[in-house]
Amino acid sequence: APTKKQEIDDHADEMERDDYVKADPHLRGIFILYDEQFASGWISPNVNELSRHLQLSTDARLLKKALDAMPTVSLLILDPLESFSGDVNINSNQEIRPITNALTEICAKTGVTLIGIIHDNKRSDVSAIQKIPGGSAVSAVARAAFGFSRDPENRNEYFMSLVAGSLSKKETGLKYTIGEKVVDGFKAPFIVWGEEHDNTADDLLNAERDKGPGKDGAKLIGLAKDFLPVALKDGPR
Repeated sequence: APTKKQEIDDHADEMERDDYVKADPHLRGIFILYDEQFASGWISPNVNELSRHLQLSTDARLLKKALDAMPTVSLLILDPLESFSGDVNINSNQEIRPITNALTEICAKTGVTLIGIIHDNKRSDVSAIQKIPGGSAVSAVARAAFGFSRDPENRNEYFMSLVAGSLSKKETGLKYTIGEKVVDGFKAPFIVWGEEHDNTADDLLNAERDKGPGKDGAKLIGLAKDFLPVALKDGPR
């Protein structure tokens, strides 16, 4: 969100407005600021001086400086968060902790709300919170974490479900579907929010495991491990 019209004009060539603004005037305060534009356009007058990928492992100070320069900014979205982590292992609690600590401090000092989009790991033997890359370094500092998944009973419907939260006693989520609109001749998806539901992210994970072939497959593998050594003790058959 820009601070003044003059600031918008001064940096118009360094920022790209989302095409959806054309469809809804309420979105005029939203700008997509790409990482290299963030470094060169808002921090340094020399466009070539800092034109590189934003790395929170080393650039947290620059992010704080940019937010201080734009005091009306109230929301920052990093999508995906791991792309901005820098030269660290996103799955290492020890390496990612300094980044999450820095982001926590920045949000506290600027009053900005941060939304980080994270693609969870594909492990099926862990809880929903354990599927978040970065472990407790990420999940422990977030005031709320939500998971987004497809309904195992209805492939056209999706769940937004609570993974962890410290802001409310409520553990409910929302169902949603994906609609489609035509914007300037292009088909664009959008969220159609549905009814509230009582399933947590762990509830949905367990339901998916029960419905999927995981349990039966594990049972068959166990039977095979018991059967094959006996059946093949005299060699191939």
